[in-house]
Parts: sequence; C-alpha cells; structure tokens
Amino acid sequence: MSNELQPYRESPLGEPLAMSGVGSDVPRAQGMMWLASGFRRRWKMVVLITLVLAAPSVTAVWKYVATTYTAKASIEVKPILSAIMHEDESTTRALPLFDSFLNTQAQKMLNFNVLQNALTDQRVMDVPLFRSPTAVADLREVLTVQTLPRTHLVEISVTQHEPLAAVKLTKAVLDAYLATVVGAGEAGDEKRLADLVERRKRLQGALKLKSKEIETLAGKYGASSEFQFNTKVQLHGDSVIETKKELERTKLELLQYDQQVEQLEDQDYTGPIGEENLAAERDRLINNDPDVLARRGQLRAATEKLSIISSKLQDSHLRVVAARQEVVDRRRDLDKVLEEAAAEAVEQLSRSRAQRVVAETTRLASLVKAFIRKRDVLQKNVNLQEEEGRAIGMTGLEIQQIKDAQRFDQEQYDEVSHHLERLRVEALRVGRIVKAADAEVRPDGIKDDRPKLSVAAVLGSLFFALGVAFLRDRLDVQLHDPRQVESGMGLRLLGAVPSLRELQDGLISKEDFVESYRVIRATLAAMGPEGSPPKSLLVTSAQAGEGKTSLAVSLALSLAEPGSRVLLVDGDVQGPQVARLLKLKPPHDLRDALSGKHPVSECATNSGVPGLDVLVARINGHSSRGVLNSRSAARVIAEAATLYDHVVIDSPPALGAADALSWAHVADGVIVASLVGGSNRTAMKLACQRLCSVNANLLGAVTANVSSSEAYYSYSATSYREPGDETPVPAGEPREGGAAPGLLCAEGQALLSKTKFYTTAIFSRTWA
Repeated sequence: MSNELQPYRESPLGEPLAMSGVGSDVPRAQGMMWLASGFRRRWKMVVLITLVLAAPSVTAVWKYVATTYTAKASIEVKPILSAIMHEDESTTRALPLFDSFLNTQAQKMLNFNVLQNALTDQRVMDVPLFRSPTAVADLREVLTVQTLPRTHLVEISVTQHEPLAAVKLTKAVLDAYLATVVGAGEAGDEKRLADLVERRKRLQGALKLKSKEIETLAGKYGASSEFQFNTKVQLHGDSVIETKKELERTKLELLQYDQQVEQLEDQDYTGPIGEENLAAERDRLINNDPDVLARRGQLRAATEKLSIISSKLQDSHLRVVAARQEVVDRRRDLDKVLEEAAAEAVEQLSRSRAQRVVAETTRLASLVKAFIRKRDVLQKNVNLQEEEGRAIGMTGLEIQQIKDAQRFDQEQYDEVSHHLERLRVEALRVGRIVKAADAEVRPDGIKDDRPKLSVAAVLGSLFFALGVAFLRDRLDVQLHDPRQVESGMGLRLLGAVPSLRELQDGLISKEDFVESYRVIRATLAAMGPEGSPPKSLLVTSAQAGEGKTSLAVSLALSLAEPGSRVLLVDGDVQGPQVARLLKLKPPHDLRDALSGKHPVSECATNSGVPGLDVLVARINGHSSRGVLNSRSAARVIAEAATLYDHVVIDSPPALGAADALSWAHVADGVIVASLVGGSNRTAMKLACQRLCSVNANLLGAVTANVSSSEAYYSYSATSYREPGDETPVPAGEPREGGAAPGLLCAEGQALLSKTKFYTTAIFSRTWA
C-alpha cells in the first residue's frame, strides 16, 4: 500500500466511503478560503509587522527626501533670412544652416567659461551650491539645456531644493551666456579664424610626419605598414613560445635518460625481463638442464619400481626396503643436481644481465649525447629569438609612442576643424539672439515624491507582513479551521461541534450544540446502507486529549435518540475512561467478552438512557490487553451486531497504541476526532495512513471546539420555534436561545452532564 494518502472523493448516497488515504488536490475556491482564514488568524502579526516596518520607512522618506524645484528660462534665436540665403542658393540651405546655429547656442550655454562667470554673480553668493569646492561641476549636473522642437527657443533649467536658489542660478547662467557669448561681438572672429587655420595646417603636417616615421620603423623588419609589423610581432612571439616548449620537452627527455643511466650504474637494470620474471627464467633454465632431466627420470623409474614391488604381496620385505632405499638415493642425487643447475642458472643470468647492461648503457649514452646537442641548439635559438624579440619590442614601443602622439594631434586637429566650422557658421549670423522668458519656477517644475514613496513604503511593509504571515501559517501544523480537514488532508468533514466556551458564554444555544451531533448522525446515515449509519463505528484520534471519548459518548446518545439500540464499547483497554466517567461498576467487563467467558449480553450494562448500553473496560489488575486482537475484536463486534442496531467503539489514539488498529480492522467505519487549536495535522495524516494500512474504512473526521464565527451554524433553534412554543425561563437565569425541551430524554441529558467536566477539561488545554 502506498504511504501517500489519496484525495477524498464523494461517494454515492448509500454507498460506504472507502478512503485509502489523504491527498493534497485542493479546489481553487477551497484554497482561497483556507488562505483567507490563515490571514485572519494572523492579522495581529500582519498589523504589527506593517507598523514596525512602515513607521520608520515613512519617517525616513519625509526626513531625507526633499521637494525639488526647477526654474526655467529661455532665449529666442530669430532667423535673418537675408544672411542665411545667398544669391545663387535655394531655400533648401536655409533651414539646416539655421538649425546648426541654434544647436551651437545650446552647447555654448554649457561652456566652462559661461558657468564660471555665472558663479561670480553677486546674486548667487548665498546659494549652497556656491560654497561647494566643485561648484562648476555641480552646476553642470543640475543644469539642463535643450532646444524646443518646432520652435526657435533654447530652454535652460536648473533644479534645486529651494525655489529661490533655482531662480537665482538660472538667471545667473542666462546673463553670463548673454554677456560672454553674445556680447563678445564680431571683433575677434577674423583673428581667431586665421589662427585656427594656421594651427590646423601645422597639425596636418605633424600627422603626415608621424605616419612616415611609423613606416620607416616598420620597414626595418620587412613590413610596409603598421599592420604587417604587428603581424610579424605576433608570428615571432608564437615562434618563441613553440621553441621554448620544444626546449622544455628536450630537457624532460634528457632528464629521463639520465635517470635510466643512474639506474644502470646502481645495477638496478633488468632489461626486458624485469624483476618479476627473473625467478621464472631461472626455473626454466634449471628445468631444461640435461642432468636434471636425467635424474628426474631415474627418480620416476625408482618410484614406479617401488610402487610395483609394494603392490605384490609375494615380494619379500628386503626387496621393498631395497626399492625404497633406491628411491631415496635417486631423490638425493636429484637434489644435488638441482643445486648445481641452480648455481649454473644464476651464473648464466648474471652474464646475460651484464651483457644487457652494457648494450643499454651504450644506447642510452648515444641518446644522451644527441639530446644534449639538441638542447644546446634549441637554447641558442631561444636566446637569439629573445634578443630579436627585445629589439622588436623596443621598435614596437617607439611606434606606440609615435601613435599616441599622433592620436593626440588627431584629436587637436578634429577640435580645430570643429571650431573652424562653428566660426564659419557664426560668421554667417543666421540669427539674432534675444531673451524670450526670464527665470521662474512654474507649477510643473515642483516635484514632491514623498506621498508616493510613503504609499510605496506602506504597501511594501504590508506585502512583506502578509508574506511572513503566510509563511508562518504554512509552517504551523496545528489544526485551526475545520476546512483544513478537507482542504489540507482530503478527509470528509462529517460534522463540527461548537466550542463549549461559547456555549457557556451564551454565544450559542444548547440546541446548536446538540444539533451538531444530529448533523453527524444524518451524515453517517447518508453513507450507510438503506439510509442508516454503519453498523459498527470506531471513534479514534491521532493523539490523546482530542475529545474522542466525548465524541463517542455523544455520538452513541445521538444514535440512540431515534429509538435505536446502541452499544457503547470502551475499547481503550490501556486507559479506559467510560466506566469512571459514567460511574458504572458492572459485574463483567470487556475482558470477559473478549476472552469468551461471558457473552456480550451479560457483559453489557444499562447506562440509564433508553436504548443505550455500555460495555466498559477496567484496569483492576486484569487488563484486557492480553486478550485483545483482531480475531477477538471481530467476534465481539459480530456478537454485538446481532443484539444492537449500532455499536460505537471508543478506541485509544491511533498513534498511541496498536489496539486502535485491531478495532479499526473489524469496524464498519472509522471516525477521526480532531480539536481546533489542539490537533496536529501532521499527526492526523500519519494516523490516517496507519488506519489505511489495515484496510480500515475511513469515513471522515469530526472537529470539535469550532467557533461560531466559522459560519458553520447559520441558524439557531429560535428561528424555528412555533408560536406559543417558548419555554419559560426561571427568574434569575439567563435566557438561552434555542434551549427547547425534548432535545434528548432526561436520562440522556443527565449522562451528558456526567461527561461535561471531562469534555471541559479537554478543551481547557487549548484555551490555556
């Protein structure tokens, strides 16, 4: 069986629900409801985190983010068509020439001299930017100059944190531009033009001279241009690298041959035989020795003779002794010959080794001499190539220095050409410059981002708090909502029992409390055959203290209410509670029924409620643990099923003892009790897996301690009272909505009152 529980699927009416496990497929609507309930549980955390993060963020925004003010002014360049257009030119030249002049004026406003003159204005002495050591650079950062499309206007704007400072700086820049650029007039234009033409000629000559110097230096190495010289430098570098690699390989091989010569000198060389094959070679020489072969033949003949004589019983003992002596003599002769052959083989191997050493020494000596010559030649080539490389490098350095100077001259040449072109355009005087608008701060120049940033800080804090709350709720395995039984584990929710605290506080009525068990009974009836609850029902829980005993007693009372005969079995043999809670002391108990000493009819006792009998378990030195197993449990339930309409079994927790699995295996259906604020969802899932492992018919779960705010109770008994059906309430007692008489018989209400203290004690653990 798979350990992963399967999702709950609705079964047809009247068909028992067979659940093999619990899954995680959750409809989108249920998932959103579960998410909303999780946020509702953590709303205090969300509010606290939002306040903690948003308060300093908003404070920092209003403290450190200041409002900016942008002052704007503009000049107008009025075109002079008579100066733009020449006698033989069409109007197509007028617009490009005028646009160039207009853009030139925009660039002049950013000139260093203009900005420096603007900062000498007396009006900007009290501006904070004036006291900066980099005042010109700071002014260029806050100054914007642009030409307005489809107009003759050039607009300048300055942004500051104070409106007066922005206006003063804008006026200073505008006046400095008009005084420095426009007011200079035409006095020095001709002289500046002549100087620039002469300077451009000198720079052009210097550029040609430097190009010839580069070609001369590259020609020393057979290159006609700088590109060919760079290619030759690259090829030379690659050649040097390859030669050095070959030299290193030669040195490495020479070192290896030197080590082999040292091994020969130390008499460690074994040649192609090797140390591991010396013994085999020696054995081969010994075994092929003629004397050894002859002696082995004689020994084999003597041995065969001894074997023949020994097999004949008529031979005398003396002949056997003589044959054995002959075998001993032949073996002694063979050992002597083997020693002589071994000595001769060692001597022969030594001579062979000496010959191989001489031959190998000669071969290695010739190789060493050849590699020494090769090494010397390669080293000489490397030295020559490095020397040539240094010369090429010096030449390359000279060429690079010339190119740097040439690049500087080219930049000067381009700048001079640009100034010449600008002077020619200005000399045409295609426009007349006038002030169009003085500096002022317009409404669109005021920018205050603090409200927007404050809203962003609050929203960011809120989203972060929601994320933390969501993560905290995801990590919390405690059961908080009955919907988590269905959405989180896929169990059918058979019913929800209201909180006793709300019942005591009057938030719900007794009718609502009793009606919750009627809903459970009706749900079970829809799942059983012929509209009746299953014959035998097991009530268990994942862990202790989750209200399973209270659920079992209340469910038995609810099943007995319509007039059915119900047997309540205290199946918790290790910690029975029903006998103590109901104050029952019958002569026989569950042990007697399980062991077969007495039938169930004799062991069951009347609870005092019509139709409800109880089969108790007791710990009185005779525990039922030894006699409880699946076979005895099945026999008791089968016997009880013939006497009663329904059998309700109160078992121990599914994770606490194996007794619950024994009962679950034979019961018609299993109900899991859970407690809002007291049950662990991980433990419930594990308990369901254990129950499914014994093929238990898992019907669903009942959740207790549910708050009325969960919207599981949309009516009260007062909504259905008939006129004149109100029950008088004694003086001094609070009126409880829906407390109608006849909900249960008097004996049933008395039995519930007996278990009330126990149920309250269970729920008080959660409230604590």
